[in-house]
Amino acid sequence: HKVKSATTQDNLSRHISMALKKETLERSGYCCEHVSSDGVRCAERSKLQFDHKNPLAWGGTTCSANLQILCVAHHRLKTELQQGRWIVRKNKN
Repeated sequence: HKVKSATTQDNLSRHISMALKKETLERSGYCCEHVSSDGVRCAERSKLQFDHKNPLAWGGTTCSANLQILCVAHHRLKTELQQGRWIVRKNKN
């Protein structure tokens, strides 16, 4: 049985392997990767979430190049901007 590396994971799955999680967290410096329009990076290091830069529903894959780390606030903001505030509030309940 061959063990999958972070780069050979099934890219169509929503599941993020431990190897890919570790790689993504280390690349981010264990910090939110959101950068504001004026070039300032968020310094949040708690309540971090994995985010698909290009959502799976829009054809994105679960691979290193398509994953980033965002804090809860920036993940929610990104989702609202992409999918609309109504969808985010509907799914929160």
